[in-house]
Amino acid sequence: MSLGYRRSPVAILAALVLALLVTPAVSSPATVKKDAAARAQGLLAAFDTEAALESAAFADQFSRAPGSRGYDIVLDEFAASLRAAGFGTSAGLDLEIVEVELPGPAWEGRAASVSLSSADGAEDEELHAFFAPADRDRAILPRNAPSVDVVGDAVFALEDVFPGSILVTRSHVRPDLLRRAASRGASAVVSASLATFNVRPDSDAHVDAVQVRELLPRTELPVLQISPSSYAAIRASREPRLTLFADVAYGASSARVLVARIEGVERKGETVALVAHLQGSSASDDASGAAGLLESARTAARLLRARDLPRPQRGLTFVFGPEVLQAERWLETTLDVAVAAVGVLGIGTGDGRLVLERGPDPGALPTNDLDLDPAGFAPNALASFAHLALDDVSGAVGGWTFDEEPYEGGSNPDPFLRAGVPAVLFWARPGPETRTSLDRFERIDREALRRAAVAALATAWTIADPAPEDLARCALLLERECFARVGDALQRDDPEQAEAWARWLDGASTWLARRAR
Repeated sequence: MSLGYRRSPVAILAALVLALLVTPAVSSPATVKKDAAARAQGLLAAFDTEAALESAAFADQFSRAPGSRGYDIVLDEFAASLRAAGFGTSAGLDLEIVEVELPGPAWEGRAASVSLSSADGAEDEELHAFFAPADRDRAILPRNAPSVDVVGDAVFALEDVFPGSILVTRSHVRPDLLRRAASRGASAVVSASLATFNVRPDSDAHVDAVQVRELLPRTELPVLQISPSSYAAIRASREPRLTLFADVAYGASSARVLVARIEGVERKGETVALVAHLQGSSASDDASGAAGLLESARTAARLLRARDLPRPQRGLTFVFGPEVLQAERWLETTLDVAVAAVGVLGIGTGDGRLVLERGPDPGALPTNDLDLDPAGFAPNALASFAHLALDDVSGAVGGWTFDEEPYEGGSNPDPFLRAGVPAVLFWARPGPETRTSLDRFERIDREALRRAAVAALATAWTIADPAPEDLARCALLLERECFARVGDALQRDDPEQAEAWARWLDGASTWLARRAR
């Protein structure tokens, strides 16, 4: 098979490694630049895990729909924490808040309840209720659901819906289901849906879980979520009737985005973005990720102000806000050129096992989140740098298991990828409680949070300020990837995939060579 180019990626990489190994390291007169492995050890030692957990616990007190009071309280707390670390008050540490437009009015759920009565004559049973922001049952009210105060007979199939009845279902509440229920006169829909990863054959913990859901803006038919155990109680009742209540408020169609920036010393117009979203109503979505990134920014600022680490060549920018929208808005407003982006999501939650999701490459999974062909993305070695950062953290803690997966899309890296900026995502493999009423602060794994947050920061810092040793290590990793991926495709008798990977890794080596300049 002809791979269609003159030099193999292995040859290019080998030449690059040789050039890097014989090139002397460049350091400023005031300080010696640390390589990635040494820097990762320093970041791990300096990372204040207790402070990160305190930030996560604070955020977890509130349901953080963009533009809501809970969201604004958490954003203000994060901004104050960054100011205390020197952002906005020290030279080279900038702090900014910008506005982003939302697709609909800001939504805030203030209270909700679901009660059951039946022909059995028993007293009304309150199945779920929340009246304070931190209440566990706040998950019963999906984001963008309208207010409701209604009593109606429960029915369990769409064809049984009659005017004034309440459809109780185990199905996910999708727009077509709402349209059909509304057309038949339903006064509300109550769902006991869960994600497939919430249900485990070896555990029944999910039966009391309420799934955290989001509806389309301006949804008109009332919707409430319940647990599988509550669904069973309704089904077991004779002639069940439900009393539903929800108090919802709306605000302006905008939300704030918090941006903390460390200025580079040489390539001041270039930066690496690190992104987590503040919105959500659970630890995994995304109190843990936002808190981990906040402490990463504070750690970086402390080390720089103490001169324990030299300021990087390129900048580091930390962005907090509504998922996806904050990255879009930052890209619109920044005067810097983003050279790469690292997203974090749910780190330290779920099963506790970290996943590195690569950017689009020949191994990308089919997705509708980006209307782009992965083959059209410029090759880069960002995922390899991320893998090396994970290896460095693993070595520093005496071993750590993590996964690597192809690009799937659907979160904060997407706006960067649309803009042609290489991006990866660090996320936690989901568990039975993920994105349910059980997914709260106390389930965060403190050590998993620390390791993942440091690995993400170490990845970004190495891109911002690579030492010759880092570039050489990455080149060697690309060489191994070339052999493995091309060889695997050929073994599967897939010459097109082999060709695609060979070209990608060839281009990635060229991208890597530019980092040395």
